[in-house]
Amino acid sequence: MTRFASASPAARAALIATAGLGAVAVLAVLTATIALIGLGRFSGDIDPARVPDWLWYYRHDPEVRRWLAVGLACASLVGGILIVAVLLHQRRPLHGAARWASAAEQRRAGLRSRRGLVLGRADGAFLIADGPEHVMLYAPTRTGKGVGVVIPNLLAWPDSVVVLDIKRENYLATAGYRAEAGQTVHLFDPLAPDGRTARFNPLAHIDRAHPIQVLDELQRMAAMLFPPTTRPIPSGPRRRAPASSAWAAMSPPRPIARSLSARSSASSPPATPAPACPAPSPRERGRGGLSRAPWSPP
Repeated sequence: MTRFASASPAARAALIATAGLGAVAVLAVLTATIALIGLGRFSGDIDPARVPDWLWYYRHDPEVRRWLAVGLACASLVGGILIVAVLLHQRRPLHGAARWASAAEQRRAGLRSRRGLVLGRADGAFLIADGPEHVMLYAPTRTGKGVGVVIPNLLAWPDSVVVLDIKRENYLATAGYRAEAGQTVHLFDPLAPDGRTARFNPLAHIDRAHPIQVLDELQRMAAMLFPPTTRPIPSGPRRRAPASSAWAAMSPPRPIARSLSARSSASSPPATPAPACPAPSPRERGRGGLSRAPWSPP
C-alpha cells in the first residue's frame, strides 16, 4: 500500500493540488524556453527573472505569439508522453493493495450506525452495520464466532430474531436478558430429553368448516411429510394420515394434531364412523377441490 493510497482525503487533495501547480510551472518554463530559442534570444547571460516581463511586453508581436504557441505545443507533447510512459510502466502491488479503512471511509460505508449488526471494534468505537446488505461470518471452529459476534448481537439486537442454536449455548447466554428486556423467547427443541420445548400444531391453520379444503390440505401435507413409495399399491402412513386427521377434523371436540394422527394411524379405526363429507360443488371443483363421491373413514 502506497502512502498516497493510505493518506487521508484532505492530504490526498493537497498532494494533487501541489502536483498540478508543479506541472503548470514546468509547462510554462518549457514553453518560454522553446519560444526564446526560436526567437534567437536564448543565451547564457539571460536573466530568468526578466523573461516573463519581456514576453508580456512583446505579447502582441506576431512572431513572439507564434513561437509561444509552438513552445506550448511541444511542451504539452513532451508532458503527455511522460504521463503515458508512467502509466504504462505502473505495476500492481505484488501482495495486493488491501488496507484497513479509515474512520471517514467507515462512516461513508455505513459502518458507524447507532443500531444494527455489531461487526467489530475499530479506533475505539464499534463497527455497526444498519443496511440491507447480508453479513456472512466465516472462521474455523473454536475461534470465537459465537462469543465475539453472535452473542453480542443477540444482546444488542432490539428486534425479533430466529437463531439456529443446536448446542443451546446462545439460548443459555442471552435468553434471560432478552426476556427481561421485554422480548418473548421461545425454545423449540422437539428432541429435548427433558421435554422442555415450545410446541406448535402445523395443522391448526386448517379451516374445519370446509370439508373439501380439509382433505386438500391434509393430502398436501401428507405428500410433503411422507415420501412416495415404489410399491404397486401405495399404503402406509401416506394414506392413513390424511384419513385419520380428517376424522379428527370432523370431530369438533378433538384437536387436529400430529400425535392424534400417529395414534389413529397405528390403531384400528373408530367403531362409530364419522359423518360422510358432502360432495363438492362445481365452484369448489373449479378451485381445485376433490371431485370425489362422499366418503367415510375406513
